[in-house]
Amino acid sequence: MLTAFRILRVFRIFRLLKAFPELQVITKVLLKSSVSLFFVCLLMLIVLYLYAMIGVILFRGGSEVITGIGPITDPFGSVPEAMFSMFRVLTGEDWTDLRYDLLDTSGGTNDTIVSLFFLSFFIISAFLLLNIVVGAVVNNYDQVMGEEQKEATAHAAVEELAALHEKLDKVMKN
Repeated sequence: MLTAFRILRVFRIFRLLKAFPELQVITKVLLKSSVSLFFVCLLMLIVLYLYAMIGVILFRGGSEVITGIGPITDPFGSVPEAMFSMFRVLTGEDWTDLRYDLLDTSGGTNDTIVSLFFLSFFIISAFLLLNIVVGAVVNNYDQVMGEEQKEATAHAAVEELAALHEKLDKVMKN
């Protein structure tokens, strides 16, 4: 039990947020972007599922992967395995190996279909959806910076009014 409380001391590093205003802004932006990022992730999951289903329909039994830790698997043998294969394409990790395995053992599948399948998914996922993530964060950054500037302007106006009030008080006393 005592060890668990000691581990919680690690979270003291979050006190640094108070020391660095830039970190505060970044934290506000990420927190404000969380809803947008959730919906972008949901959209990505839908696209991933759609392409996994298409991959299972088109390429089931078309290639094999030697895992080294168990039996040989088909990257498009089931929907969960196809989703993992499409996630592999999304991350850019050896996705060309998947493509070339399917081209070598196309089993009647047209090479153009294999190439269009992978390229269209890569373009949609890597370029469009990732740019949506960047756009959501930048949009929320602009909003947070606008709020910060409004607060700074309001604070400056209050200080200016206080200074004018003091001057007015001095003039009225004289």
